[in-house]
Parts: sequence; structure tokens; C-alpha cells
Amino acid sequence: ITNDVVIRSVNGRGAAIFNGNALYNFYLKHNDSVLDGLTITNGYSLNGGGIVISGGTVTNCLITDCTAKLGGGVAILAEWPRKTYLGTCIVANCAIRNNISTNGMGGGINIGDSLTNTLIIKNCIIENNQALASHGGGICVGYDTGNTVATIENCLIRYNWVDGRSIHGGGIIIISTNTLVINCTIVSNSAPNNGGVAFAKSSTNTVVN
Repeated sequence: ITNDVVIRSVNGRGAAIFNGNALYNFYLKHNDSVLDGLTITNGYSLNGGGIVISGGTVTNCLITDCTAKLGGGVAILAEWPRKTYLGTCIVANCAIRNNISTNGMGGGINIGDSLTNTLIIKNCIIENNQALASHGGGICVGYDTGNTVATIENCLIRYNWVDGRSIHGGGIIIISTNTLVINCTIVSNSAPNNGGVAFAKSSTNTVVN
């Protein structure tokens, strides 16, 4: 989706199902693009098995049973080769469950490094996602040294897990900086290290309530 298009279900996400047939996913590339009220299932891509967002909003969606190397359900990534987001990226009022990251971070959601833009995940249920041989069963924020200004708010993050030796962050791993996690419930996640939340740069990130 490369322009200001809104794709919205008339009768809710139970009535509008996109089956990627283990071949396809959505890619939002415009700040005003919107996916509203869809079920996205059986999607596949190297990044973002269900959805890749470089700019835009995903709301009231169910993203389930999708697979990717990086970000099994959702990947919020810079549009190559610009290395910056097109605009604010929002994931709101969504259920992201039963997705798998096969050889990268973020079983449910992976948020890449950003230098300039604000990223918001709010009022979501992120559950039963898995990262194989890497970090962040539910959510991974950042890669290495990038500055990601992200807010994760009013979310339920549960039953996510990671596999592998010396792997961190069953619920969330925050590798980047300037991330705020506020008013979230993070429970019943599992990892060899830091089952709930793991920090790589804890002095520049905040968890509140």
C-alpha cells in the first residue's frame, strides 16, 4: 500500500480474512495508509510474516499463525534503502498471536532502529508468539545501537517464549534506546534468561506501572 488508502472491513475482522497461503503479507508504505478490522493469517515473508509497516496504521486486526525470519506477526522497519520511517507507525487494538520468528528477533512484533520517528503500540494483546534461536518472544525493540523512540502502552503480553541458549526476553527485549513501556501486563512469558523483560540499554528505557 503505497498511498493514502484505507482498507476496512464492514463487519469486523471475523468477516474479512486474508490468507497469505504461506506466500504473501501486507506492506504499508504511506503515512496515511490504514488496515482496519481484518484477520491476517498464514502470511509469510522474510520480514513481517503478517504485515510490514514503514508508515501507517494497523487497527482492530487479528494477526495470527504467520511466519517470518524477523517479526513473525508484524515488522516495523525502515523502507530500504532510506533507513528512516516514512512516518509515525501505529499498531492499535490488535490481537497478535501464534506467530513465529524462525531465525530472528520478535516472534510477535519486531521494531527496527529509527533515528527520527515515533512508534506506538497500544491496547493490543500479544500472546503465544515464539522466537526461535533469538530474542523477544513477544516484542523486540531495536537491533544494535539505533535510537528507537517507541511507546508500548496498555498492552497484555503473555504466553510468549524464546528457544535457544543464552536467549533473552520471553515477553519483551529492548535493545535500542528511548522506549517507554507503560500500563502493560507482562505475565507467563518464558526464556532461558529474563523471561519477562530484558534490557540492553536499561538506563535509557523506562517501564512504568
